[in-house]
Amino acid sequence: MDAAQLKAAILEAVPLRDSLSTVETEAACAVYSAAVKELYRRDGEDALEWAASDLPTGLRPGILSDLMKQMAVDSPDLMKTWADRFRGEYGERWAKQCDLSAVIGAAGRGAAELLRVRELLSTVALPNSASSYPADFDFQLLVTGSAPVWTLEEPVSYWAARDKEDSWEGVKHVVESMPGKGTNLVGHVFNGVRAMEGEEKAAGWMVGKLGELHPQLRRRAIQQLFLAEVGTEGTVALIRGFPDPADKMALVSSQLRSFLPSSSVAALKALESPQLQAEVLMDSVAATGGTGPAAERNRAFFISTMAQLQLDPQARQRIMEALSAPPSR
Repeated sequence: MDAAQLKAAILEAVPLRDSLSTVETEAACAVYSAAVKELYRRDGEDALEWAASDLPTGLRPGILSDLMKQMAVDSPDLMKTWADRFRGEYGERWAKQCDLSAVIGAAGRGAAELLRVRELLSTVALPNSASSYPADFDFQLLVTGSAPVWTLEEPVSYWAARDKEDSWEGVKHVVESMPGKGTNLVGHVFNGVRAMEGEEKAAGWMVGKLGELHPQLRRRAIQQLFLAEVGTEGTVALIRGFPDPADKMALVSSQLRSFLPSSSVAALKALESPQLQAEVLMDSVAATGGTGPAAERNRAFFISTMAQLQLDPQARQRIMEALSAPPSR
């Protein structure tokens, strides 16, 4: 197909992408994507000029953006020039649609280029697929050279799956050099290791590494483990692995804040001590409070959770009294 035929295929596919027929929609999307990719490969910037100038006004932003995504992979600086050119007309949200394509392409060229492109585009976006990072990718440079934002979490997991010791040292450096930040990444190190070694072995390793942190940083990291969605089996393995009851209770308390029944019960049972279970429940009830429908749902959660534990009658009574007490002002 020549350029004219590719342009015709793009225009023909656009309305069909919203067809009521799933088969027709999928076929149209496939044709559209292939034609956009090939048109940019052949014509480069001329394809973008066509989209910006020759198309009906209503079609310009979408097709132009899709062509710019092709450009962004290999030419992020040029893509930014185009984004800046139309930013005022189509808006900031439109201009940022190509950021992910740009960082995916940059990751393939190395961590230094990825950091440069993120700075160029003022974006926190990062590739969310392990395959986007080459085998020799310098995760150490990426993690220590970036603010510990949430988009780093998946890359940290990929790094830990490849090299758990290096990933821990990198995350530890962030945690210790940026007080109050980076502890959200610890659970993702664990996720990467458990994906390769299983929960029990990964938990034993993780518990040992957490022992290297200052007690205050360790406690914060433990409290944020559940945010990494380490899974019920992972949570239980960690609770059982901690030698210090205070660390066990900190992890269980954080899990209870998720208000997920099955994982919360499993975490409490992993304590293997009715006394510690009651203590954690009392602390969680006291910290929850509130009024209205949300408070009623929380109360039902605690009652249901307590019913699945072998607590002594006195402890059960104290928790029920705390649940029935009016919220403090």
